Amino acid sequence: TGKQLKALLNPFHIPLYINDNVDVARAIAPEGIHIGQKDASVDEVRQKLGNEIAIGFSVETELQAQAAQSLDIDYIACSPVFVTATKQDIIKTPMGLDGLKTVSGFSKFPVIAIGGIKHDNTMQVIEAGANGLAVVSGIMYAPDPKESARHFRKKLEEAGHVWSTHRLAKAI
Repeated sequence: TGKQLKALLNPFHIPLYINDNVDVARAIAPEGIHIGQKDASVDEVRQKLGNEIAIGFSVETELQAQAAQSLDIDYIACSPVFVTATKQDIIKTPMGLDGLKTVSGFSKFPVIAIGGIKHDNTMQVIEAGANGLAVVSGIMYAPDPKESARHFRKKLEEAGHVWSTHRLAKAI
């Protein structure tokens, strides 16, 4: 269950984020929740979960990222940066490094890059302004997932990005 997972992660100071489901988040009391354009509104999530939980918000365009600047959130997730087969319910045209750079340039929130992040483009993504990475296939389909995750973490640490389990934006 989610509570068991949270208990496993806590000793390692690894934050648990719930994707999309406010009711599950309310039951588990994770460090954060991530919502998308078609999920519950940020105001509804904040009202139900309070101010102590971090809220991440997905944006797929520069216009959505601009609109997100007025929300009570802790980070935005730009997706997809590159072509990806992991998520099929997103805009098919990638934002690209130029779009990521533009959003990172005006966002008052930390920007997490999602979509097609691989070892060979990690530094380009960070240089375009990403404060963090969300990686699925680059870890899950790697010959050595643990080593692959270490690589991504090392690149973020080299760039000076430090993470917190408490209101992500306050730590960056």
